[in-house]
Amino acid sequence: MIANKVLHQPSMGKRSTLTTQNASAVTPSFPSTARAGLLVLGITIVGLLSLGSASQANAFGVSGGGGKVGYLSADGDNSGVMFGAHIEMESPGSRFHLRPNALYWNGNGANGFTAALDGLYHFGSAVSTVPYLGAGGGFTIVDTAGNGSSSTAPALNLFGGVQFPAARNLMFLELRHTVSDVSQSSIGFGVTFR
Repeated sequence: MIANKVLHQPSMGKRSTLTTQNASAVTPSFPSTARAGLLVLGITIVGLLSLGSASQANAFGVSGGGGKVGYLSADGDNSGVMFGAHIEMESPGSRFHLRPNALYWNGNGANGFTAALDGLYHFGSAVSTVPYLGAGGGFTIVDTAGNGSSSTAPALNLFGGVQFPAARNLMFLELRHTVSDVSQSSIGFGVTFR
């Protein structure tokens, strides 16, 4: 049974009937890739924050977290804005970091979500401007048609950038390439709050 909604059009003083099916077609929906991605991101953040900070000299602990914004091109056809979030994990005094992260992009009718665990190595002290390189793995959820039907595939991340100190925090400029069913290349600017 289809429920009817009565709409009043004040300018004309008339009433019209709109079915629930039609009403849902008019209402914009949040992409399914974004909903799935936000769920995975939320679970990951809660799990990692429950680890706490490092209590042993060689243990990895949460040292900060942050986000980034930038431009992403997926398979050369779909490009647009991207937003990301990450948690920084490190062992005190180490140049090697673990960075669980998530990235959402939307452009040209397509959208996608990537969640990964990346490792990175910075070539100098974190208190100075230094380059870094990294790699990692995870998965992507991509909707190339923009119609809510998505596909999930494993992903390999390769990236590099420059990080520079900003008070107690770190800012970074990063180039990233994700190898997957729908490969993605991006440039992003971000900050890690410590």
